[in-house]
Amino acid sequence: STTLFRSHVSEPLLAPPFFSLVRTNALPISLTLARQTDTLYSGAFAITEGMPVGLAYVNFSARDAVGNRGTEVESGQTLYIDTEGPVATSLFCAPASPIENNATSPVPVTVELAFDPADTPAQTPTLRYTLSSSQPAPTEVTLTSLSNATWQGTVQLSSVSGLTNEWLAFTCESIDIVGNVGTD
Repeated sequence: STTLFRSHVSEPLLAPPFFSLVRTNALPISLTLARQTDTLYSGAFAITEGMPVGLAYVNFSARDAVGNRGTEVESGQTLYIDTEGPVATSLFCAPASPIENNATSPVPVTVELAFDPADTPAQTPTLRYTLSSSQPAPTEVTLTSLSNATWQGTVQLSSVSGLTNEWLAFTCESIDIVGNVGTD
């Protein structure tokens, strides 16, 4: 996505100010700011997939009409860059492993999926399950929200599920409020 910056200064400048975002363990991001008015400059940069996640600090420097240098940023000194989607922090099944399925009365497995409350999906995540022998094709689990960070669903085992030992596996996909996709 493209992030726009606007810099308001208290007096006219000799030239457009220097503006960059400094990040820990990453190269700085330099922005070219264009003059909009005598005291307003703007610029933009792209937040791209794979860009390191974390806090970026504004580095600003400008000279006024008589050459005095200013570096103070009164508001908006930091920007949090987020390029990763939400990732599930836990998945619980009841009954727990080993699940003893009954061919005449197949077992329902209740699944609870949780996310970090500070990084939750913007919508219901997509949860799919497979059984290594009897259900190898991914099958979606209908989820119901228990809270903004927790969902619950049920996997109804078939009469042939678990006739031989097999694995029950899950995959999850979730999207955050800015469109980052998390998979696990």
